[in-house]
Formats: sequence, C-alpha cells, structure tokens
Amino acid sequence: MMLNKTLGNGFSTIMRHVSLINFISPKTTKVMTLKLLKKVLIMSKYAIFGIFIQCILYSLALANPSKAQSVSIEEIRISLEFENTSLQRAFNNIGRLTDFEFAYNKSIINPETRLNMQVSDISLADLLRKISRETNLGFKRVDEIIYINKRENPRAMEVEELIQQRDITGKVTDESGEGLPGVNILVKGTTIGTITDSDGNYKLSIPDEVKTLVFTYVGYVTEEIEIAGRSVVDLSLSPDIETLKEIVVVGYGTVKKSDLTGAVSSVSSEEITQVPVTSVASTLQGRAAGVSVNQASGQPGQGVIIRIRGNNSISGGNNPLYVIDG
Repeated sequence: MMLNKTLGNGFSTIMRHVSLINFISPKTTKVMTLKLLKKVLIMSKYAIFGIFIQCILYSLALANPSKAQSVSIEEIRISLEFENTSLQRAFNNIGRLTDFEFAYNKSIINPETRLNMQVSDISLADLLRKISRETNLGFKRVDEIIYINKRENPRAMEVEELIQQRDITGKVTDESGEGLPGVNILVKGTTIGTITDSDGNYKLSIPDEVKTLVFTYVGYVTEEIEIAGRSVVDLSLSPDIETLKEIVVVGYGTVKKSDLTGAVSSVSSEEITQVPVTSVASTLQGRAAGVSVNQASGQPGQGVIIRIRGNNSISGGNNPLYVIDG
C-alpha cells in the first residue's frame, strides 16, 4: 500500500511538471528537467526495491517445508495418550501429529497388541523407543517415511534415522506397447506405492535400500522387478489368460464367473462363419439357449424378431438391447 501510494504521488508530480514545461523559460526548463530526472531515478529505486521484496516473499512461500522434511525426530516434541490402543491406530495418530507416514508389512503387526501409555513433551525418537521396547519392533526414519520392521535381535538398534531417498520413474505398457493407466506399483513388503497416469507413466520416491518393485494390474500377470541401482524402470505387462477366463463381460460391466447370477450364452466367430446367412441376427438362430430368433416375414430383406426367454414386458418393448464395441 505504501509503495503504491508513493509511486502514484510521484507520477502525479511528473505529469504536473511536464504540463508546466511548455510555459517556462529554457533555463527554468533545464532545472525542472533535472529535478524531473531525479524524481524518476528515485521512483525507479522504489520500484526495484518493491520487486525485490516481492521475490523474497514469494520464495519464502514456496520454500515452506514440513517439519517431517527438515527436523530430526530427536527434535520433534510430542504429547499424547494411548489407552488400550492398537498399534495400527497408534501409528496413524502419531503420523497425523508429526507429518510422517509409517510403512510396514501388516504381517509383523500383532493385532492383539495394545498400547497403554501417556507421554508429555517427549521427542518422537524417545516415543518410538518406548514402543519398540514393548513390542519388539524397530523403526527406521527415511525422509518423511518411518519404516517398521521386526527386531529379531533384542540388542538391535531400536530407532535409526537416515534422510536419503531417490526417485524411480518409468512407463508401464501392454503387449502392444500402449501405456496402461492405473497400474499399481508397490515397494515389496511395504505400503509405499503409486499408480500410473493415463499414459502409463509413474514416479515413485523410495529409500536407497529398496531392491524390488511389484507391478499389479487386473487381467495381467503380476511382475516383481529388481531395481539393481536403476533410476528408470520400464515394463511391459503380459495378459493373464487364466484370469481373463474367469471374467465375463456383460452389458453393464464385468463380473467374475463365480459372482454371476444371470445366464450367459455366447456364439463364437467360428460358428458364425460356418453357415451362410444374410444378417448377424440370423446367426443366433438355434445357437443361444433361451433366445428365439424368427423372421418377421418371408420377404427378402425383412428383419428378424428376437425374444430372450419370451415376452417379459406388457406395456414396454420386448426387443433386446444391443451393445456393439462398448
């Protein structure tokens, strides 16, 4: 506000001086011109200073790191109470308070274990040490993620801190080379993962010690890929023929055979080509159970009447719904 007011007043002064120059002697004009240039110089300094301040404020707004990125777990203070709380819920509560994400294999978390403790203004590291002693779990902090593992050796390190991650990028395609959207990519043995975008591309931040990525997609064979120090991992998934056989495509979606409650009949292309017919509808005659196909009349070019399990509607039509290529 102050800067805008100063600039506005300065420009008003300049315009008044310019309007007076035409009515003053040359000597006076020279003096006023020098004064005018001096004011322009001062305003330029104000403008540059204002731009400089705006750049600093913008940089500070962008560089606002979370405490999980910039602070050690030894410095983060926390106060909370656990009363007959499950481990999974306890880790979720700690994560909400500290901006950290806990990653673990569900098999190492005993669902019967309950925490009963109350802590006040202690470090996150000390809280994890207390939980470690009660549950025999180990914790390793890597950037914004705290990994949980089973301590086989009671003397093993309870809490370890390592701020180091790397990015893995790549593209997942089908057998024809087209990108697959929505492919699930997980770090093996953890809950860390991502999915591919509409073009099949993905990006995933992982700890340095990660060795294997698991790629899963409905209808395709699950793949486990060794990273082996690579930063770009591209993959082509193969269709899972056995899985596809268990899926039935109906007019309103796809369901597993075991979940299908209706009747499904199909006529293969081989059967269609065996009989010379004049229309696609005629190929269904006598080949699909429960489907009645009759000629409307004996005239050439006339359509056919198709009824599925007879007439089922009194006021509405009884013609079937045709879905062609989706």
